[in-house]
Amino acid sequence: MFAMAALVGMWILSAGAEGLAQSLEGTWKEGRFELVLVLHGDGTYALQYPGGASRGRFGVQGYFLLMQDANAAAPVQYQILNLTGQALALRDVQGNLMHFERQMGQAGLSGSGGLSMPPSTPASGRVMAQAQGYTLTSTHVEAGIGLVQFIIGHPVKPDEVKELTDQTVAEFHQEPAYVVQQLESIGRSLEQLRTLSDPIHIGIARQELFAALYMGTAQIPEPEKPLLIQVINRYIRTLAVDPDNKLILTDRDADGMIQYVSFVSSLSGQPMRIHDALARQIRSDLVNHFPSMPLEQKKVLCSAGLLWQVMESNWKQLSQVQQQQFRQQFTAQTPQGGLSQEGAYTGGAWGVPSSPSMSQQMADFQARQRCMQMMMDMNTMSHATSLNIIENIGGTGNYWKVVDY
Repeated sequence: MFAMAALVGMWILSAGAEGLAQSLEGTWKEGRFELVLVLHGDGTYALQYPGGASRGRFGVQGYFLLMQDANAAAPVQYQILNLTGQALALRDVQGNLMHFERQMGQAGLSGSGGLSMPPSTPASGRVMAQAQGYTLTSTHVEAGIGLVQFIIGHPVKPDEVKELTDQTVAEFHQEPAYVVQQLESIGRSLEQLRTLSDPIHIGIARQELFAALYMGTAQIPEPEKPLLIQVINRYIRTLAVDPDNKLILTDRDADGMIQYVSFVSSLSGQPMRIHDALARQIRSDLVNHFPSMPLEQKKVLCSAGLLWQVMESNWKQLSQVQQQQFRQQFTAQTPQGGLSQEGAYTGGAWGVPSSPSMSQQMADFQARQRCMQMMMDMNTMSHATSLNIIENIGGTGNYWKVVDY
């Protein structure tokens, strides 16, 4: 997990980049290099280091901290790897990592040297390891595992829990401060995600995170990728990528969309029989059309795995009377019109037609065309309508009450 810390940190920062400069204000101390850095609200800074000091102006550009000494012609650039309320991780142009801790109050730069980084306050949970005044607990490890499970949408296997735990402990002993800071940031971010209830919004957040992890390791051979990515890739296969908008189409989302469209089609009185061969064809259509899709449709499609997971779970919780009530309300609020009993949704099992006759091939072609058209017509509002209906009738509508991790 430690090898992915910088990538995860960049995603965490992306959630609130607008106020990044304001978040940096304060007094920071770095124990390893004996640095004291004071960042003022007026954009000036003061830096003390062994044998000298620097004063000038600072600014933020993207995820880089720029510091220009009053007597220098050009600024010095530092990559911001992580920023929390109490921790700041920077990397300089030589690749050196600096781990700052925010100081309570606004102490100046006067005083003797010999700075030391105070021990961290252990998080709750069982102690897993200790080093350099830092404590790694089971809560830290669970945050890292929770990140994997959030992306794949379900629990990892017990042997993978052990695999990830052992890796985290080993990396903690290499860089205890950095690993603890990153895992605490991940834990806080996951807590913030759990305040969301709309599957589309949760799906977009998952997309941003997965895209950062995927694109940051895409050029690395699979056996050499960080363990976290290897575990994720055991469950999710990437089908298409939109690097400009940081969206990734996975097999889980493609299949979720096919199931969701089949469900909506049945409610509209136009049932589609989705067998394995047809599903593969539709998947291929999605991959081919993905680059040219409008951004709105891409976002919906890349959240379809979450969307279908919520819809299917809540549908199964409804009684037959409630399901019929849902059908009536759904058709009343959508333009597709009436519904025949033949169109009632009964499940998501796919099979292979026994004889792919000409009529079957024509039916499959028409189903593919209808499926793609329905997807292109869908937007976040259409999903919100169906989720609101099912929630009002009796479902929870909340992703976090559906998942089992």
